[in-house]
Amino acid sequence: MERNVFDDAYLGDLSSISPDKVIENISDFGIVTFSVDSGNARHALVGLAQALGEIRSHPHSDRDGATSIAPRRDNDLHPGRMGFTQERLLPHTDASSMASPPDLLLNVCATRAEHGGETLLVDMRSVLTQALKTNPVALERLSAPGTVIFGTGGFSRASSVFAVRNGRIHVRFRQDEGVFFGAPVLKEALELIGLVDAMTVRMSLEEGQGYIVDNHWWLHGRASFAGPREIIRILADVRADRSGGVGETGFPWHVSSTAQEKIRVGTVG
Repeated sequence: MERNVFDDAYLGDLSSISPDKVIENISDFGIVTFSVDSGNARHALVGLAQALGEIRSHPHSDRDGATSIAPRRDNDLHPGRMGFTQERLLPHTDASSMASPPDLLLNVCATRAEHGGETLLVDMRSVLTQALKTNPVALERLSAPGTVIFGTGGFSRASSVFAVRNGRIHVRFRQDEGVFFGAPVLKEALELIGLVDAMTVRMSLEEGQGYIVDNHWWLHGRASFAGPREIIRILADVRADRSGGVGETGFPWHVSSTAQEKIRVGTVG
């Protein structure tokens, strides 16, 4: 039976959720779900994002920092604009080609699709745990700097799938035309893609339902759909000065000193 992520991570109505509780749950589990009056969803989501930290601007966002993710007639199938189509979006890290992808992704359903459009979610801590059962060096190899190139066209960034910092692992992942896996990590990358596909869970959102994920922990995507589906999205960074807040995003993980040294110097062979 597929995991019911919405119920498991549910904190309640957005108007009554404490920002500190959101931060606590994001730090522990990487995800929070909520409900809100659909007529006030955008305003409430912007308010919570501002309470959590700093809203990250985006080329497609409006002045309040929120973006309406809905099909656009003049759009094409470029990887960076697939969100504005009715096509499937494979689970990914948002803004993976940036120097520092945003900490949080906040989404709320404004209009439900006539058919399809389920949210796709992947807990990468569970994926890595499973990967290491059959390939003990997967983390070391996929953490080697410069082994993966993210981006398309005239803009790209060499990085890695995993980065270990302060006892937490940060994820940077996608599986479309916007990524190139180098030969030294291709085996591990293909294994990871298979696990991501096998461990993807679906979540159907009604209007006024939404979720917040740690963008360095959970992957998100979308099933293809029919009809005028609209999601209000905000990207945000957690303020480091929040009392009791998250000093680091990503999921907690114990890495031995030997493994950390191998990762630091980029030993993948």
